[in-house]
Amino acid sequence: MMSLSDQACAVNGSTTLSSASRSDTVKKLKKLIIALLLLVIVALVGVVLYIDKIARIGVEKGATWALGVNTTLESASIGLFSGKSSLTSLEVKNPQGYSSPHFFKLGGADLDLRLTSLFSDKITIPRLTFKNIDVHLERNATDANYNVIMNNLKKFESKEAPPPDAGAKEGKRFVIELVEIENVNVHVNLVSMGGLSELAKVDLKLPKLTLKNVGGDDPEGANMAEVTDVVLKAILTAVADKGQGLLPPELLGDLKGSLAKLENLEGLGMEVIGNVVGDATKKIDEVTKDLGRKIDDATKDLTKDLTKDLGKDLGKDLGKKTDDILKKGLGDLLPGQKEKKE
Repeated sequence: MMSLSDQACAVNGSTTLSSASRSDTVKKLKKLIIALLLLVIVALVGVVLYIDKIARIGVEKGATWALGVNTTLESASIGLFSGKSSLTSLEVKNPQGYSSPHFFKLGGADLDLRLTSLFSDKITIPRLTFKNIDVHLERNATDANYNVIMNNLKKFESKEAPPPDAGAKEGKRFVIELVEIENVNVHVNLVSMGGLSELAKVDLKLPKLTLKNVGGDDPEGANMAEVTDVVLKAILTAVADKGQGLLPPELLGDLKGSLAKLENLEGLGMEVIGNVVGDATKKIDEVTKDLGRKIDDATKDLTKDLTKDLGKDLGKDLGKKTDDILKKGLGDLLPGQKEKKE
């Protein structure tokens, strides 16, 4: 039987071992927490360093997929801590066979981000503003570049166009509460053939466009390709609606016919704030007047040349015939002339 002193020693020893064990556990936990914090810091640094590149590539792939032509974005800046982000210089190339420098070019875009949704699969954007857009609508002898683009959009909407990186995990999806489209300049090439190409160009400046709740009708939101689809359709719809009386009926009919084959923009509260401005009517009048003057000048020159040539020919023939008649008449009247002939 243990004495009281032995029992006390045993208890103290046990307490010492228990304290040492707890101390080791605490040290291990501290190391684990520090390691986890380091991993989080490394991950955040990686995100900060590469998120702009990831965003740029995502925009380029999404737009190229939807439009069927190569699309490039100069840069993207994602403000992880400020909540403010921007895109700079997005360019949509023309389909093959068209001479204008591009089909669509975006000067820049500003967007607000909700940081709480930034790391989720669905990102909420309270406001997205597109600024300084340049669009070229061009016809050639066989087709129009806008028809080619909208045919590609039709394939995209019908899921005929395969997504880039098929089989890879789909990127972020978005709900954009307000889309603003400002300062849109549209260059229309009415006749892209022959010697009239420089005469048949009309410029339009569209008023401000707004869309609401883009991607909100889908529980998962809209991907970047779908956002591109909606924005481009909104611009072309505004051209078709506001170009009445400013653009030729054939071109407007083309636009409306192609747009009718695509998903409509109902439910997005599209609003056009203001009127089309620019020199469209003046340009068309100038085209008509210049074309008329050229045709009139060409007709006058042709008439002048024909009259001149005809006068020369008639003068020669008339002079020759008159000379023959005079010679014959004088020969009969003058003595000795008849005998000489005989």
